[in-house]
Amino acid sequence: MSKLFRKKMIVAILAIMCGAAIVQAQEVNMSRYVTLNVTKNEKASLSLTADADNTPLKIVSGGQENAVTIGTSWTDSKEYASVDGTITIYGNVQKINCSNNDKKLTGIDVSHNAELTILFCFKNALTTLDVGNLTKLEYLYCNDNKLTSLDLSKNKQLSKLNCFGNTISSLDLSQNSQLEIVRCYKNVLTKFNINGCNQLTLLHCGENRLTSLDVSANTKLERLYCDNNDISKLDVSNNEQLNTLFCYNNKLSVEAFDDLFCSLPNRKDKEAGKIAPTLNKSSAEKDKILSTNGINAITRNWDVQYYEEEYNISGFKGTHQCGGSTGIDETKGLPALAVYPNPVKDVLNIATDKPVHSIRIYNAYGTEVAHAADATSIDVSQLPAGVYMVRADGKVTRIIKE
Repeated sequence: MSKLFRKKMIVAILAIMCGAAIVQAQEVNMSRYVTLNVTKNEKASLSLTADADNTPLKIVSGGQENAVTIGTSWTDSKEYASVDGTITIYGNVQKINCSNNDKKLTGIDVSHNAELTILFCFKNALTTLDVGNLTKLEYLYCNDNKLTSLDLSKNKQLSKLNCFGNTISSLDLSQNSQLEIVRCYKNVLTKFNINGCNQLTLLHCGENRLTSLDVSANTKLERLYCDNNDISKLDVSNNEQLNTLFCYNNKLSVEAFDDLFCSLPNRKDKEAGKIAPTLNKSSAEKDKILSTNGINAITRNWDVQYYEEEYNISGFKGTHQCGGSTGIDETKGLPALAVYPNPVKDVLNIATDKPVHSIRIYNAYGTEVAHAADATSIDVSQLPAGVYMVRADGKVTRIIKE
């Protein structure tokens, strides 16, 4: 065999091997794909990343096929035509951004790509979104769509969620223990569970229909925006890291605001916290806030501010005191409160010509057993017979319940 022939054989073999390697390297994983429903003859904008560099993809619609190669960094946003009403992305895609397609993008099927870690699909026209198979999903931004429900019970790695601007009425995040940021404002939420979110640092649930909000389990919470709801009571005593609270335009009474101020974490030797309990100086809540003892918040190093004007509220008239025992033996030295009848069976009346901001009744152990707000009387019919202390706007008296 001549040397020339051997060289030609070696070159041919190497060419075949390289060709095979190239074919293998360019093979698209056709078993892994995501399908978008896009209005026929319209274009959808996409940005993608893959599991690894030099990953081949096929983006198919009807008989039209686009072959692209991507890496682990986001590609520039590019438009792809919808020939038959769908666009299917084949290959090892790890992150997808199909946002800002407005009314053109009406559906997305991710059931055949369980490796997705990021899904950005905001500002579209999605009415449903099933992410139950995306167990590795970390970021989900599906805000500004037409979603009425969202099941995230299987997405236990989720750390950031934006689902605001939809019409979701119930959201259960109790299984999402890794969540750090939740923005679910501008929905119609009446049911909301975040009890399992012990890593949560930011919660924006404003502009919903919540009547209650339990944040007792969210001990790392730093910022809470729950404005424009129907919340009647809010306790943040477990939220030691809290530094910002916007709770204006709710249904908190003077008494509830006083309790809230007393539950604020003490930020002594830290940057002042900021609480906005009312929208502005013209708000109907203004007089209610001025009737509280806002000094209780200020002494905890919180700035009590109007939300819009962003300057501190002053002129508080309330006398509510935080903490400490309020037992029978502590009435000495406090102004006397006039009540009738005493002894009482059913309804205790306060001798006043205008509503009392806060009426609280304590048993002999200092435990609050009844309360009322903005009233001139309080129902004590359910209390056991005995001696009680009544406190109303800084005045106290003892009563006998028959």
